[in-house]
Amino acid sequence: MISAILVLTASTGAGVASAAEARTGSEAGVQHYDSCTANYFCGYDWLTGGNMVFQENACGLYKLAGSPAIDKIASIDNKSTHTVLLMDWVGYWDVIWESLPGNWGDLPAAAHDKADAIFILC
Repeated sequence: MISAILVLTASTGAGVASAAEARTGSEAGVQHYDSCTANYFCGYDWLTGGNMVFQENACGLYKLAGSPAIDKIASIDNKSTHTVLLMDWVGYWDVIWESLPGNWGDLPAAAHDKADAIFILC
């Protein structure tokens, strides 16, 4: 079951974090959404982009255990042509975010820093 289906769009500014939630993104090596390659799904460890911790374009389930992305994704850029699910392991796979093609921006506070797997649907 999808616990939350939210869509961020550049035009609405949906998903922008409050000042209390925002991370500065001022650390060395910080990237921004333009660093995501065309046709890929990218995950960042900061709000408003940041250090890219996940980039993939092939269909399938990517368990993040042992990866720098586990419980670190706070913002995303879906430049792929696929729907992508971010999932949290809570004794079962709970879908915490559904990203449609072209979706980008900050995850809501309830979803950021919780992804344990990413499923690129094809």
